[in-house]
Amino acid sequence: MNYCVIVKISKSKISFWYQIEGSKQTPLAIKGVYEMPLSFYVSDSDFIIGTYARDRALSGDLNAFDNYFELIKDPSKVFYFINDQRPTKQLLYFGIEKYLSHFLREVIFSSEWSIESHRPTFPLRFWFEQDLAENERNLVISLFIEAGYVNIEEIAYTSYLLDVLMTENVINNKNSILLLTGIDNNLYIEFYSNKLKNLISRIRIEGVGSDPRCRLMAELMFEDISINYPHLFLNHDKEVSILLTEAKKVIQDNKPIAMGTTVLSNGMVCEYNVHHKAMEERLIYFTGDSKILSEIDSLLKINSIYSTNVDILLLGVDINTDYFIERLRKKFPNVNGVNPKVYNETINLILLEIAESGYLAKRIIPDAPPVLPGKNTFTSSLKEAKPILPPFNKKEPEKTIVKLPPPLPPKKKDEFISTPPLPSNSNLNMLIGKLGIVTSKLSFIGKVEIDNIEYEAITEKNELDIGTKVKVIAVSSKKYLQVEKIVLPPLPPKKKIILTNQLN
Repeated sequence: MNYCVIVKISKSKISFWYQIEGSKQTPLAIKGVYEMPLSFYVSDSDFIIGTYARDRALSGDLNAFDNYFELIKDPSKVFYFINDQRPTKQLLYFGIEKYLSHFLREVIFSSEWSIESHRPTFPLRFWFEQDLAENERNLVISLFIEAGYVNIEEIAYTSYLLDVLMTENVINNKNSILLLTGIDNNLYIEFYSNKLKNLISRIRIEGVGSDPRCRLMAELMFEDISINYPHLFLNHDKEVSILLTEAKKVIQDNKPIAMGTTVLSNGMVCEYNVHHKAMEERLIYFTGDSKILSEIDSLLKINSIYSTNVDILLLGVDINTDYFIERLRKKFPNVNGVNPKVYNETINLILLEIAESGYLAKRIIPDAPPVLPGKNTFTSSLKEAKPILPPFNKKEPEKTIVKLPPPLPPKKKDEFISTPPLPSNSNLNMLIGKLGIVTSKLSFIGKVEIDNIEYEAITEKNELDIGTKVKVIAVSSKKYLQVEKIVLPPLPPKKKIILTNQLN
C-alpha cells in the first residue's frame, strides 16, 4: 500500500493531511483535530500539541511552550520528557511523530505500527508557509534526517499553485505576478516573473495582513469588556488576539449592533455590546492600505513593470476579502482572490506528482550539521535516491542498513508515544568530555585536534580561533563534534603579607 503524509507548518500553526494511493487527500485528525496552534505542553509522560498547550502557555504554565521558532534561538532552553532532558527544538519532532504514529495505527492498520521501523521509508512531505525563513525550514528537515527519515522532501507549493492559476486562466502567463498572503496579521508580498515563476523578491509588512475591520472590532470588544468588568486585569495584546476569531464572525454578520459572549484567556465568559458604526468611524483613520499600495508601487517601479502588466493575487482568508479587493482595484486592474477550489486542485496536482514518482522523494539531503537559528548559510549537495518501500503487512521485513533508534517505552493510554533521542555515532560518542585544540577556525564549522587526530567540529556559540583549547560536549549529525571553549577558573586571590619590625 502506497501513501503519503503532508505536514503544513507556519510560525503559529501546524496541520496534517494524508493520501492513500487511489483516493483523495484527507485531513489527518486525532479526536477530530488536524489543524492546531504550534504550541506544546510537556509534563512527566504527557506530551500535548495544540489548543490546550497554547492556552496553558498564555496562562503562564512553565510546562507549556509557545512561539517555537523564537524559543529555539536560545540553545540553553530545554524541556523534560519521561525524566529525560531534551533541547527545545525536538518539541516539533515529538509532536509530528505523534500524528505519524496515529496514522500507522489507526489509518493504515499496519501490523508494525511502531514508528521506529517505518522511519527509513515513511513518505513524509513538508509544506512551509511564507513566514518561515529558509534556515528555519532547513532546521525542520534536519531534525527528521537526523532521526533516520529518508523519504522526505519539501513541497514547492507556490510553483504548483501558479500552474493551476494559469491553467484556470486566473492569471495571464505573459504578466508578472504578485502574491499577497496574510499570516498572523502580517502581509507577505512575493514578486514572480512571468512564465518562469522565478521569485524576484519577497517583502514583509507588519500589522496589515488581515482585514482591518476585524482588528478594529476586536479592539472595541476588548474596550467594552474592560469597562463592564473593571475588576479584571486583562492583557490587551493577548485578549485582542483571542477576540479576533469572534470579531471575524461579527464582521460577516454585518449587524448594526454586535452582541454576544466570548471566552477570555483566563477562561471567563464575558458579554460584549459594540456598535458597527463605531468600527466604521475608526476605519477612516486606518493607514494600512497606503502602506500596501506604496510597497507595490515601489516594487513595480524598481522592476520597470506597468500596473496593467501584473496580476495581483490574494491568498488566505485573512487577506482575501472584499475590503482588500475593492481598495486594490482602485489602482491596479488585475486583482483576484484565490478561491478554495484552487487550493484543492493544487493539492491534487501535488499528490498526483507524488504518486507518479512512486511515493519516493526526488532528492535526499545528506547528513549535515544542524541549522542554528539566525544563520542563513545552510547548504548541501543533493543526490538522487529511490529507497524501496517494504510491504507493511510483511511478517519479516527486509533488513535495512539504516541504524534504528531503540524502541519506545510503553505509552500511556490516550497520550503521545514517546520517541527515543536522535541517533548519533557511537565511536564519536567516546570523545565526549575529551579536551582538544582548534586547528581550523571554528566559525560555526571547523576542525579540532584530539590525541593527534583531527575531527570535524561545530560550535553553537562565538567563533573560536586557531589554538583555542576546547572540550567536546556532544555529537551532531553523526559526524560533527560539538565543542565549547574551556574557561579556566579564576586564580585565588593573593594573600597579603604584612611585614613587621621585630624589636630586640
